Amino acid sequence: MKITDIQVSTHIVPCDPPYPAAWDSIPRGTLPTTIVRVKTDTGLEGFGSGDPCYGIEDYKKYFLGQDPRDMDRHTAIIDNIGAHHCRMWPLDLALWDLNGKIEGEPVWKLLGGTSPEVPLYASTGSLRDPKILAQMGREYRAQGYEAIKLRFGRASEDTDIEALARVREAVGDDIALMVDVNHGWRMPWDTHPGPSLEEIMALEQRTREHNLFWLEEPLHRGDYVGMKTLRDAAQCKIAGGEITREIHEWDQIMRDDCLDVYQPDVVFVGGMKQLIALGLKAFDMGHWFTPHTWGNGLGIVTNAHLVAAIAGLRGEKPVWLEFAHDPPEFTESPRDMLLKDHLKAEDGTLRLSDKPGWGVELNEAYLESVRA
Repeated sequence: MKITDIQVSTHIVPCDPPYPAAWDSIPRGTLPTTIVRVKTDTGLEGFGSGDPCYGIEDYKKYFLGQDPRDMDRHTAIIDNIGAHHCRMWPLDLALWDLNGKIEGEPVWKLLGGTSPEVPLYASTGSLRDPKILAQMGREYRAQGYEAIKLRFGRASEDTDIEALARVREAVGDDIALMVDVNHGWRMPWDTHPGPSLEEIMALEQRTREHNLFWLEEPLHRGDYVGMKTLRDAAQCKIAGGEITREIHEWDQIMRDDCLDVYQPDVVFVGGMKQLIALGLKAFDMGHWFTPHTWGNGLGIVTNAHLVAAIAGLRGEKPVWLEFAHDPPEFTESPRDMLLKDHLKAEDGTLRLSDKPGWGVELNEAYLESVRA
């Protein structure tokens, strides 16, 4: 079996109404989506989604004519390309989907998973009124979620704390609450300085009476000293790393013991096998490993296969995985529009398919209608 072609397409999924993401000062009118496809001489095809993969035409020659099953080779070359051009980890994902189809196995099982069930946490992404968030918290609890993530970043820190307090009162003490302050990175046009370590330490202290489970991205992703200092002082867990793009950076985070919760997204960094190794090591150190997934539904699926594989190799149930759901603007639409069947959480759990590869089909007609 040989790889015969690699194709990349861009699709502009409309957000109607625009989504007021907490990390973006400009409401989002679209959800740009990249699809990478790997084709073979047998007719089998694998697909993945993630970064745009600009310039992939320059590097196709290193894959064409090769056996798609030689994944150690392919992952190493994709890693090398990242030093010269764009990060092309969606290609790694497309190859894993293809390998699952070749072997007739879902990726989660192919890589060591034993159960298709992945528990989820409900992840909001906007800065809604505290009273509205409290009602959303009640609804998430009724839907079976055991954990909910809120966002901070309102004009007043007092209002942020009010939002946390109202949700805690609404859901009770047995639901884990997390807060993402989105200081690990910035949108290109956002030149506001991040908070100081002292400001974040004071904020963490204010959350304590509300039994916060983790505080996410409290400082810039490269401030290892600050995160370690905060982690040593904090009552809650410290989470981060969604845009930490290199495996060697994760090695440094491990050496410095900066984080309690590791959140690399497989569509952004490392590929499946490198993140499986990282996840196993994180758990061995007594930490959590639960990827960022905010984006499209295929990204959720691929990260779910990742955590299911890690759980199987550990012989443990997965910890909660992020499930982006923030009605009314961000639910199945626009999140899952690229998929033929939209994702459904049942009792706070996503059940992966037993079908080969990712076990999902693309909505080809829709993708063609929004192709750039």
